[in-house]
Amino acid sequence: GDFGVLNDLGRKQVLQLRESLKQILRLINQLLDAENLESGTLKVDLKVVPVSAITESSISLLQPLAQKKELKVSVSDSEELVFADFDRSVQVLNNVLSNAIKWSPHSAQIRINVSVDGDYAKFEIIDEGPGIAIKDWATIFERFKSLDVHDNSSKSEGTQGHSRLGLYISKNLV
Repeated sequence: GDFGVLNDLGRKQVLQLRESLKQILRLINQLLDAENLESGTLKVDLKVVPVSAITESSISLLQPLAQKKELKVSVSDSEELVFADFDRSVQVLNNVLSNAIKWSPHSAQIRINVSVDGDYAKFEIIDEGPGIAIKDWATIFERFKSLDVHDNSSKSEGTQGHSRLGLYISKNLV
């Protein structure tokens, strides 16, 4: 409304533009993260954080995507505390969980199992997607790597806007 009254079409186009700009910003941030990881200049902010805060934040951010496919996301939360960078931990979990959402069939279930063993927290994501062929395991964490998955029944709407950096960044952050 800052520039006057928009009709329905104008409001719809502004919302689409906003989403496109968000995608571009995410891509730029991922490219910057990848460069900073490679140069060793990525900053982390380590603190004591509850494991449940990491899972809750990730699920909250991705819930709209899961709802579009009527997916049920459950978590075996832990009240444990870990020494971690909260934002980067959520980023890693988001990257993996968003892949699970993307490739899960409609109305499927996704489970996040959390366990803490000594100084380490383990986040396991179990989904009903097609899985990754053993021959691709060594390459899925490469920069810009995308697998050719032929199971169209589980493919989410469109793959545009995906930088193919998520698992690469996640592996390097971990």
